[in-house]
Amino acid sequence: MGSAPIPRKQLTLDRLVTAINQVTKQASIRERAAQLGEHIQAEHGTAQAIDHIHRMLRR
Repeated sequence: MGSAPIPRKQLTLDRLVTAINQVTKQASIRERAAQLGEHIQAEHGTAQAIDHIHRMLRR
């Protein structure tokens, strides 16, 4: 979970600073982001995309 979205029309410097502080200082958010990063890296998405493109080009 991260900070709540800030609608563009309601975006202010103070709200942005608050949101950035929230996501960078809360251990639970940092831990979840690290876990998500590990999961994304384990997917090898770039390699899978390249393989898919090669398969499509061979058709």
